[in-house]
Amino acid sequence: MQALIASCSIADACAYAEISDATYYKWQERAREHKAAGKKSEYTEFFEEIARTRARGCVILSPVSVSSLKAADRPEGARPRSL
Repeated sequence: MQALIASCSIADACAYAEISDATYYKWQERAREHKAAGKKSEYTEFFEEIARTRARGCVILSPVSVSSLKAADRPEGARPRSL
């Protein structure tokens, strides 16, 4: 994974990771719902990693780190869209 400086905005990190801000916040809401339900998921793990890395002074949000969430976000049997 590649690291970005902590002072970058969520919008900048999302642009770097090639996802929209809306997608990031949708995933964040899913992580909160899963955490509240006591469920461990790709979403909770992703945002726990962001929290740990921000505490160390950098944000990890790269196309590689979001690929599993993109896959989890697709409806069952849906194919990834091409860029």
